[in-house]
This record gives sequence, C-alpha cells and structure tokens, in this order.
Amino acid sequence: MSDAEFRSRHLHPDDDLASFNSGELGLDEWLRRSAHHAEAIRSGRTWVWTRAGSVLAYFALAGHVIERHSIPHQIGRGSPERIPAVLIARLALHRDLHGQGLGGTLLADASRRIVDATDIVAARFVVVDAISDDAASFYTHYGYRPIPGTRRLVRKINDLANDLYHE
Repeated sequence: MSDAEFRSRHLHPDDDLASFNSGELGLDEWLRRSAHHAEAIRSGRTWVWTRAGSVLAYFALAGHVIERHSIPHQIGRGSPERIPAVLIARLALHRDLHGQGLGGTLLADASRRIVDATDIVAARFVVVDAISDDAASFYTHYGYRPIPGTRRLVRKINDLANDLYHE
C-alpha cells in the first residue's frame, strides 16, 4: 500500500481499536481507553488511517498554551506571555507499517490539519512531548526545535505552513 492511499479521517465509534499495535504500549492503550472519551469531552480530536475498519495509524490534536519563558528566546521573541498552540498529543503508526517512511507522511497529515485549523482559530506554535529520545530525533528531523532539558519540541506554525504549501 502506498502512502498516497492513506487519508486520515475522524475517529469513528465503530473503528477497530483492539488490533492496533504500534510497539509502544502507552500509545496503544491511550487509543483503546481514552480516545473516545477525549472526543466526548472535546479535550482532543483523533484522526485515523484505517483499512477494512482496523486502525493502522492515528494522531490526536488538542488546543494548548505555552508560556513564553518556557521556550528559547529566539523562537519566542515577539510572542505574548501565554502563546496559543496546538499540541500533537499522540502520533502512532502500526508496527506493520514501520520502516516504510510513513511516519513522516503521518506527521505531514497531522501538520496539514493543524495549519488548516489555524486559518480559523489562531495558534503560533505546534508542541509535541516526545515519548523517547528516538521520537525526539524523529521530530527534530522534521524541523521541530527541542526545548533544552526536556523532550518537548516546538515548531512555528508559519514555518510549518511554508514547508507544506510552498515546497
């Protein structure tokens, strides 16, 4: 299956979540136990790639706020004290799809949704809290800047939009 065949859609109550296995138990369990609840209380939106009703990949997005003092001065310059942001709360690919370059495709999919959403509701940054050093390296490869001493990474939405729509 090529990456062109994957299109995200909103999580549906009938989606098969039980067979999802990213190799990261915390990500798998969140999808099974918390994704629908987050939808119900509007604390996060989950988008999925599916095949025959089974989830193959997902990402969850949420509104967020970061404090200007918590990010490096050079990227926070000109921002208010409390900066509107979008949090990539979860991003996971079924282990059967690992090693095919689809992680970057999934991140680009999430990024397009974020940029499009910020045409309606303003946000300045995308924030991600990497679950591991490998995950942090993945996001760094795609232009996210680490916040020293943490696994939190940020990226300006304007830079993301430029990369996505002006390549």
